Amino acid sequence: MKQILRTQIRSVLSLFGFGVYKIDSAELFNFWNLLFLTLREDGHIRYLQIGANDGVLVDPMYEFVCRNQHRVSGLLVEPVGIHFSKLKSNYSDIPNIIAVRRAIHNYEKSMTLFVAKETTNDKRNVAVAGLSSFNRNHLLQHGSLGDTDIVEEQVKCSSVEELLQEYSFMDINVLVTDTEGYDFEILDNLDLNKIRPKVVLFEHGLTAGTMTSDELESLCEKFNKFGYQLSIVNNDAIAIQTQF
Repeated sequence: MKQILRTQIRSVLSLFGFGVYKIDSAELFNFWNLLFLTLREDGHIRYLQIGANDGVLVDPMYEFVCRNQHRVSGLLVEPVGIHFSKLKSNYSDIPNIIAVRRAIHNYEKSMTLFVAKETTNDKRNVAVAGLSSFNRNHLLQHGSLGDTDIVEEQVKCSSVEELLQEYSFMDINVLVTDTEGYDFEILDNLDLNKIRPKVVLFEHGLTAGTMTSDELESLCEKFNKFGYQLSIVNNDAIAIQTQF
């Protein structure tokens, strides 16, 4: 009975952008709460999302953006053609969202991307749907994909700074990355003297070998040096400006 009542209360509060949590609950520090705090502090969210896929599938931003669309601006990056088309369609009615067909790479202007083929096979679960990576082995290690399930696509690339300068979007306050194996390289190369979001959500994927423990430790040290604290949850990590 208590669980039913709790669920009903949360459902009603969520309609108005509120939530209720136990004081000792880790949910108090979840990503959405940090987005609302950013919104309260800055009055507007300007976010860069790298690896946006179709904008909806297992996406940490979509519902939040839909509910607060007139106070959010976004630059959403997705290199795979079929996912990019869906991304543009899913955000077509939401203002101030720019979808860019691009991959982020620190140095190269063009790269081969390995992409999980679209399929109706029921054995394919949501964990592998829409996957793409610069590293073929990263896709194969999921276990649900074989060589015949992967196609290659040549994609245009630019660095984070080049992209933000191109779209006059340097003053982001939220950064989200999910690149299936390239998150470390992006964040390691990120110049926090020029680009300093208040909140950074990224995939570490330690259990899947997406990032090594040494790489994650290196990122923690980098973010700490620039006044961030990190929260490690499941396969993701959130870096938050300490003063914020």
